Amino acid sequence: MPIPNVLGDKTAPFENVGEMKNNGFELVVNYDNLETSRDRLGFNVGLNFTYIDNKVTKFQGGNSPDQLYLIREGYPYKALYGYKAVGIYQSDEEAAQHMHSNGLKPEMGNLKYEDVNNDGKLDYQDKQVLGNTIPKITYGLTAGLRYKGFDLNILFQGLGQANAFTKSGMTRMQYEWLTISDKWRDAWSPENPDSNIPMLRFDSSWDTYDSSFWVHRIDFLKLKNLQLGYAFPEWITSKLKMQRLYVYANAQNLFTIMWKKGYEGYDPERNTFDSGTNYYPTPRIFTFGINLNF
Repeated sequence: MPIPNVLGDKTAPFENVGEMKNNGFELVVNYDNLETSRDRLGFNVGLNFTYIDNKVTKFQGGNSPDQLYLIREGYPYKALYGYKAVGIYQSDEEAAQHMHSNGLKPEMGNLKYEDVNNDGKLDYQDKQVLGNTIPKITYGLTAGLRYKGFDLNILFQGLGQANAFTKSGMTRMQYEWLTISDKWRDAWSPENPDSNIPMLRFDSSWDTYDSSFWVHRIDFLKLKNLQLGYAFPEWITSKLKMQRLYVYANAQNLFTIMWKKGYEGYDPERNTFDSGTNYYPTPRIFTFGINLNF
């Protein structure tokens, strides 16, 4: 439960007061045809696939408060909750007509939010679920190949149908002299009216509402591990008074394929329960090694 700001910098205690349910299935398939003889081709393949539908079934009697990471009965745990951006105001007249009863009047170039109940103002009644943060799909693929002493092993991992909230100091127009993302190059202007990015304004309170504009799909496929090795034949190791001589090269986090465009962040493989501001990017790691058995 959120703590009101008037109470100061307080953190709510953890309570075991809710229940959730996961429905889905898991599929695991493995095939192994690795040969013991170094002169024969052998390989193995493994595939795993998981689908999960998460729902909160009990929490605060269904009367939980509105918050960005929503915990409410009937919805996924910590679903993103806010306003749905449906476009950009092309003129001050359009903005005034749409938000005719709102205290804060938007202007041309501001984000246009869906007025769910058509009352001409923006409030809690216009908020809606914008996406789930718990991935519905996770999958992986492993494969190995062995021939003439050479071996190749790969590991792919990925996820699908997951969303992340990306509003942070790195992605918003907060203040001058701040490094910002490249997307703002295509911001709305009278000369660029087809853009879905709001007009350049420093720290615009209207455009920085929690909304679908800051929500992005993070579906990805990543090559997590790749290793190539070679085991020297026995006639060489015996001359060297060794049982085994093996050399290898290994690479981690070689590349990531994003299935949906527009994500702003170092790495989609991240915690989806925050904005990713303090996330340290996952490095690429290259390793070379020798294994000696005497």
